[in-house]
Amino acid sequence: MTFSNYSSLDQHLHKQFLGNSEISNFLYERIKKYKKPKDNVQKIFICGLARAGTTALLNQLYLSNQFASLKYSHMPFILNPRLANIYSKFINKKKLESIERLHKDGIKISIESPECLDEPFWIKENPLYFSQPLSVKRKYKNKTLIDYDNFLSRHAIFQKKKKILIKNNNNLLRLPQLCKYFKDDLFIVLFRDPISHALSLDKTHQRICEAQKNDPFILEYMNLIGHREFGLNQKPFFYEIKDDQKESIINTKEKLDFWLKSWINLYSWLLEYVTSKKPNNLFLTSYEELCKTNSTKLENIFTLTQLKKDFRIILKNKNNIKLNLKVDQNLFDLSKLIYSKLYDLN
Repeated sequence: MTFSNYSSLDQHLHKQFLGNSEISNFLYERIKKYKKPKDNVQKIFICGLARAGTTALLNQLYLSNQFASLKYSHMPFILNPRLANIYSKFINKKKLESIERLHKDGIKISIESPECLDEPFWIKENPLYFSQPLSVKRKYKNKTLIDYDNFLSRHAIFQKKKKILIKNNNNLLRLPQLCKYFKDDLFIVLFRDPISHALSLDKTHQRICEAQKNDPFILEYMNLIGHREFGLNQKPFFYEIKDDQKESIINTKEKLDFWLKSWINLYSWLLEYVTSKKPNNLFLTSYEELCKTNSTKLENIFTLTQLKKDFRIILKNKNNIKLNLKVDQNLFDLSKLIYSKLYDLN
């Protein structure tokens, strides 16, 4: 959303209900006491490297009105599903007007738009969240996964839905464990042409950095909800491979190479995971295929999620192919090879 109209009270409430406070700690402890609901709630998880089209797909599916999701109108009470739902019903209706989001990518959002807002659960789960690397190596107790399951289900139940959409790119780091635990649910993982993807990441990173410099609360807000893909708080993901990035984009000279390497690290790891483990609840698709007119891949997703076909255009191909780009040729060739292999798999 925009941040210019966040009052001092708004900012204080965000810090109290999401930050390192007694209130947020209390709410997390309450989540751990939730009981499994009587009726099963189907979960649809959407993830990919930031700028892969995950938000566009989230919005496309949310159009069906068949899903619950975490929305801007639930903020900052995300950690209390009941309070979040009550608060959303009394939100100022004047705030429903759609505006282009901070990324300046043409996607319009309103207070009622779904968003990646479940990461505060994982922030509260780990007292060392902000000091430890973001790594696939971290293992979660089964009780933690049960708590996460119940947390999401409770949000769906208060919204009177039997299905919930969760878009969280950070869940890539938990993918093997989540796929195993949520074996009857669906994971949709997106990948995109690596050069176009790297260009989009770099452009968005510059915009977010500028916004955070102009308004410090944007940086604080993104930390509160665990968004560190780009911006002044950017941190790389670690996949426990030899080429893992040891520094953030802030300390890197060749910016485009950094993003291209980020793409390679994630999707080479994902390729290995998918080919070796063969998770049957993971649906892999390219951004380019989802953007096709009457996309077969999008139709498959409608079928898997038991939705009527709806091709109202939200997913638009915004790839930007530039010639004579200054990128490392080895990185370029490797990224194209990985993309080809993923495309053959999906």
